[in-house]
Amino acid sequence: MAAKQLSVLLATHEAQLVRHLSRFLKEFGYAVCSAAEPSSALAAWEARRPSLVIVDDAFGSDGGVAFCRALRAADGGDNPYVLLFGGATDAEAVTSALEAGVDDFLIKPVVYGEFLARMRAAARMAEVDRRVAMQSRLDALTNLSNREGFLEKLRHALAHQTQPRPAGLVLIDLDWFSRVAIVAGRDAADEALVAVAGLLRKLTDPNDLLARTDSDRFAVWLGDERDQDAMAWAELARQEIAKLEIGDGENPLRLTASCGVVSEWQTNETADALLERARQAVATAKTSGRDAVAQSGQFADEELLWNELAAPGKLFEDTTARDVMIPCATSLRVDDTLVQAAAKFRRTGATALPVTEKSGALAGLLTDEAVADLPTGRNSETRRVRDVMSKTVPRYQPETSFNDLMDFFVRGNGAVLVVVENGKPIGVVTRGGIAALIEPVKSDTFAPDETFSTSGEFLIVSSR
Repeated sequence: MAAKQLSVLLATHEAQLVRHLSRFLKEFGYAVCSAAEPSSALAAWEARRPSLVIVDDAFGSDGGVAFCRALRAADGGDNPYVLLFGGATDAEAVTSALEAGVDDFLIKPVVYGEFLARMRAAARMAEVDRRVAMQSRLDALTNLSNREGFLEKLRHALAHQTQPRPAGLVLIDLDWFSRVAIVAGRDAADEALVAVAGLLRKLTDPNDLLARTDSDRFAVWLGDERDQDAMAWAELARQEIAKLEIGDGENPLRLTASCGVVSEWQTNETADALLERARQAVATAKTSGRDAVAQSGQFADEELLWNELAAPGKLFEDTTARDVMIPCATSLRVDDTLVQAAAKFRRTGATALPVTEKSGALAGLLTDEAVADLPTGRNSETRRVRDVMSKTVPRYQPETSFNDLMDFFVRGNGAVLVVVENGKPIGVVTRGGIAALIEPVKSDTFAPDETFSTSGEFLIVSSR
């Protein structure tokens, strides 16, 4: 995944300075937004939360230092790295600027080499701050505990558990949430996460633990004293999330959630193990159709049944030759000429065709390779299929089991067999066809030698 550009907010009245600095910074990979008034600069800050802020000392009626104070008061803990252009020429002014939240100073007119060096130093400090924030125990968006903070509290709760078991652990995964930011925008996605966090706060008690453990997941540790068990609480949370309406438009954003519940565990089971079991339960809820609640181990019997079904020789136990054969849409007659046989191979694309008597009974088998290897000329116009066909043909009934067909090919008895009913060929089974059944289908499986045009109204297939 491509790295995100470092964002910069330019706050100055000087239009020429904005144009020059914006162009310069964009040349070196920064994402730049600008503002000519303090109110618009604060609005840009709230909307984009850039990592770096460059403020003109003369910005606003009260000056750039006053704006820095207002910015620090509104930063919400994001703590951007602030550079001040101009001013701060004496110790008192420097002290005042530093107290207002200025991190570094830039001179006018701009010396671009020094400016770039200071920007790189600022970017390095911003990255340090970002990583420290990521490693903290609080989710900045929802103000809930993050995964590490939650696990830390859960370990403490397990170590001080006074009863055999509390109501349980619930992991809540918002369905298809990655599409929300794509369809509705990042702001709408953030609004949805904040709304879910607020809802879960209302549904939990003071002694419960609540966290956002991933971009679209919330975890809840339900305390000992509850009127409902974990499954009932998770079902209530699922229903309440489905009632949320995000946004003020005519078509508000709606969410659903898949919930995994762990309500029983061993006394020595770790917090990480509990969270992993809850994650597996979420996966079960998702494979059950999403917008559902599943308990850890709830469908363990299904796993056993599947293992029995998928045991060697069992999965295709009821599959027969009739199910996997290539039906005989055409065949050759014993009296056909080799020229006629070659034409039929070209027309059908078949690699092997059964040969029949006039009565329709199976007489032999002919492959396209056998015809291709024969010399051309007058002789080929008079020679008959009966002269070159294989008369020893593996014949199987339509009810022959798939396992028996596999045994035939595994033993190396041949690459083709014919399925016969009442003495007449009704289908062909090839070793390659059987092998292809168990191979994953890919985009070029059925046209490996074709190129595709993705332009235009229709999909066009053209030869290489």
